[in-house]
Formats: sequence, C-alpha cells, structure tokens
Amino acid sequence: MNACRYHSVPCVHGSVSVGNFPLDLLNASCKVLDCVLTSLHCMNEGGLKPTYRAFLKLEDGDKLLYRPGDSIAVYAHNDEVDVSWLLQRMGGDLSPDQLIVLKQDSIPRKSIFRGPPVDVPITPRLVIRHHLELHSLASRKTIRLLANCCSDKEERQILLKMGARDGTQLYDGLIKKASATAMDLLATFVSCHPNLETLLEIFSPLAARPYSLIDECGEESPQELSFAFTMIDFSKEPRSSDVTCDGVTLKRYNRQSGVATGYIRRLWEEKIKNEASPHICISLHPNLNNFFHPLDASDPLILICAGTGIAPFISFLKYRRRLKLTQPSKIGDTWLIFGCRNPNFDLLFAEELASFLKDATLTQLCLVFSRFSGSLPPHLHEVIRSKALVPPGCKYVQDCISFPLAASASGDASAAELPGLLDNFHISSSDIGVSLKLTQLVCEQGGHIRVCGDAKGMAPAVASAWTTLFAAWKQSSKDVNSVDLKAGAEFLAQLREEERYIEDVWC
Repeated sequence: MNACRYHSVPCVHGSVSVGNFPLDLLNASCKVLDCVLTSLHCMNEGGLKPTYRAFLKLEDGDKLLYRPGDSIAVYAHNDEVDVSWLLQRMGGDLSPDQLIVLKQDSIPRKSIFRGPPVDVPITPRLVIRHHLELHSLASRKTIRLLANCCSDKEERQILLKMGARDGTQLYDGLIKKASATAMDLLATFVSCHPNLETLLEIFSPLAARPYSLIDECGEESPQELSFAFTMIDFSKEPRSSDVTCDGVTLKRYNRQSGVATGYIRRLWEEKIKNEASPHICISLHPNLNNFFHPLDASDPLILICAGTGIAPFISFLKYRRRLKLTQPSKIGDTWLIFGCRNPNFDLLFAEELASFLKDATLTQLCLVFSRFSGSLPPHLHEVIRSKALVPPGCKYVQDCISFPLAASASGDASAAELPGLLDNFHISSSDIGVSLKLTQLVCEQGGHIRVCGDAKGMAPAVASAWTTLFAAWKQSSKDVNSVDLKAGAEFLAQLREEERYIEDVWC
C-alpha cells in the first residue's frame, strides 16, 4: 500500500486566519475573486425541478474580463451535515476543531485545485468542509484503503475482495452499478474509521463547480455577474434503494443536496435570516474546448440546448445583437433550438428570447417540449407565440434535426430531392421541415453549431441526428435506399476538427 501524501502535526502556536476567510483556505492555482451574492430568484415557479438565477457583485476594483461562452468556477463548501457525519466516523486521535498543520510528503499532480493548504494552521473540520470531494465514485484504491481501517475482520475481508482484481463482479455490482461513493461504503461498513491522513487519500480535492456566464462582457467588465442552475435536492427525490451483490448489501448515505447548489441556497437562506451579505469565491473557469462565438459573425450560427444549457447562448445572442447594431449586413442567420419540459413553467429567459426575435437577432426560434403538447400558453410574449417554430411531434431537440426530413410544403422530402428543395427553400410556416434549412445553413453556407446540455443523453443524441442528416445530404444524388452513416460521421468529425461543431456538456 502506498504511503499517504500528507501527515498532520499538532499546531502549538497560531490560529486559523479570519482576516480574508475563506480565501485563506483556498489553494487554487488561478486568481480567485471574492463576490457578494446579491440576488437569487427562481426562474420556473411551479416547475418540476426549480431553476435559479444567481447574481454576484464583484468587490470594488476587481474586474473579470470574459467572452461569450466563458464560465466562472464557484468554490463551494461541503454541507455541514456531511462534514459532521464524516467527523464522527473519523478515526485517530484528532478532535474536529483541533489546530494542526498538514505536511506534504509527496508532490501532487498538477490541477486547477491543488488540495488542502500545507504548513499553515487548519483543523480537520476545515479540511473536510473546504477541501474534500465527498460524493465521487469510489475507486478500488479507495476500497483497499478503507479495508485497512476496519476493526471488524469480516468487513475488512469483504472490502479487500471488492478492491482486488478478482473482485470485479462485486465491485461492478455494488460500486459501478450503484455509483457508490466512499460515504456509502462508510455507511455500510460501520467498523471502518479512517483517520484524517487516510481521508485525504480516499477523497480527491474538492473541485470548483463551473457555471456559464449569462451576460455579455462588452468592452468594459461589469461589476455584476449572473449564472443559472438547477437546484439539486436529494431530499425531495426517491431515496436510492440498497443494492445487494454476492450476499453483500450496500447501504446508501442519506445525502441531502448538491455541493454547489446546496451551498448557494444555504448562503441565501442565511442572508434572509440574518440580513447578512454572503460571500462567494469565484475564478474564471478555463474554456478548454473553445466554446466561443465564431470569429466570423457573418457565418450562420445554430445554437442547440436544453434546460439551463441555454445560459451561455444568452451571452452569444447579446454579443450578436451588439455586432448587429454596428454592422447589420454582416451578421449571419442565427437559429436557436431550445428544449424544456413544459412552456408553462420551464421556458427560461422567455422575455429575452422575445426581444431577440423582435429585433431579428434571432432568425428562428425552435421550441420543443418533452412533457407538453398543444398550443403555446397565452402568458408567453406574443412575439414568441407568433414567430417561434414548434415542430409537431418533436419532444427533444434532436427531433428537430433527425432524418427522415419533416414534410415540406409540397409533401414528403427524400434525400434525393434535397438539393432541389434547398434551392428555393424559405421558412414561412411550421409546415416546412426544419432539417432542410439546417442542412443549407451548415453544408451550403459554412454555418457553425454549438451544443450545450447533458453529456449522457442529449449531446450524443444531437450528434447522432446530425450524422444522419449529413449522411442524407452526402448521398442526395445517389441511391438512398440505405443511408451510409459513415459519410455523415466523417463530415461531423470534419466540422469538429474545424471547430464548427463544439459542445459544452456536463454529466
């Protein structure tokens, strides 16, 4: 077993700094800014999953320069309920609030977040609250480390088997299948009491949570930032059932909330209760996938999103509007395909979308609803009800793209008829297939595609729909009795290589 990377020593003299708390506890590799949470309001009252918009005010003198598509990283704290529970399970001689100094025994790999601070006074409670990722999937290494902390021989043997190479069936059945965490394992194996040094080994450093910025920066950095998020509240969801494999039953830790969303909610509740000014630490999150607005604004732009995935596209559209004011003839068509559950509650940024349609920043708005059918509700802005395209039968954003093509005004369109239809194609009513115009924008006019949403379901489905559509376009003059998806996949790969197809997705 590898030695621990850290060890603790008693701190005889000193105290935890409170002058710049909690900035003093962050060991980040980038510039961290201290902000005030000034507003938090629900954007979908009555919706199944509450979605909020948070507003942050930068401290005087601070500036954050960013581009449409950029995100901020929010440095959240673990829930005090989780922290206290883990402290009760912690072994060793340390008390929760005992002053210690962490010493580093090996150099960690480079990361945006470097782990707990060393050679400064800190307490076990602060280490767990600010620096440990408590709810990630348990690895085999984690399981083997926990096995060494069990006083019960039978529990130790079970964990050793689960963490061994020949314990794949047990590991897959209990950990992978159930997405089990170290907290779940501690809830199951009650004789396991890891000390602080072991906790620092089994839990990775607490990562900052990225959120797309809604506003467009412009020439001057605004003093106020905003972002949107869906509240993760496990207490209102059906509790995950225990899982049994090979006679071993895994119990679930009773988690209450998401790390960042719960943290923001607690800060706001504290503000209301105490009339305080809650502070949040942020930094500019690296945009590693180049999820930016195209360099040439004259190129058509197709934006595809679901739920809070619309947030970065509001900044795209604000930027496009600003460019349109100075060079209206040089801005290409802009399409937004937006999916949500129910337009009565979940059509986020409806007023902004109406204004984008009204001033022609948006060429076309396509709306799809997974849990609603019928006419758009009357409370929506008239310009949305009159101009938005709601393709019949479409429940998800990929349905707007999928081949076979939707019926055109003159009848069903086959792939062989595609070029002729595109020559004289104009959007005039919801009866005309969206797929045809999308093909024209991308394949004929050099359009760009941006996708924002779920990495597991939505993004692959959207990519698959484009693959099929591109395959149909590639074969439009050939025998199309069977569509060769390989050609479509190659064209999509080419778009990715050219950075004309870029995704910003999350799990």
